Amino acid sequence: MTALLLRDTGGPKLAGIVTAYPVSDSRLDTPSYQEFATGHVLTRDKVALYWSAYVPHEADRSHPLAAPLRADLTGLPPVLVVLAELDVLRSEGEAPAAKLREAAVPVECETYSGVLHGVFPRHRRRARGARRCREGRRMDQTHRPLAEN
Repeated sequence: MTALLLRDTGGPKLAGIVTAYPVSDSRLDTPSYQEFATGHVLTRDKVALYWSAYVPHEADRSHPLAAPLRADLTGLPPVLVVLAELDVLRSEGEAPAAKLREAAVPVECETYSGVLHGVFPRHRRRARGARRCREGRRMDQTHRPLAEN
């Protein structure tokens, strides 16, 4: 959402975006919501509760700044999407990755097998997770910070 606002208001140009298990739409009806609705760390009911707090008026939940999957994604910088396989949000990360590709935005989507939502703070301690975080910070390979003036 911030990237959309920066793009649309002439804000600082981002070199890249790193997003871990993004929430991209308010429908709660994707395949991963159906598959992992209950019994896991993050459930469909919890996400519904978070939506009711984040965007209390249901009619506002389809606004592109609340549900970026409904936005025009052209002109965004390269994106790294990191997902957990056993997560209600997995499909919500896969969908914008596909839409970004359709919009000719460079995107890489990596799904970590066999892990639940919330794994990434612990996973960063592992060499591969740390490497992916470093790569995300250097999306344009020039070692510049994500925000450029």
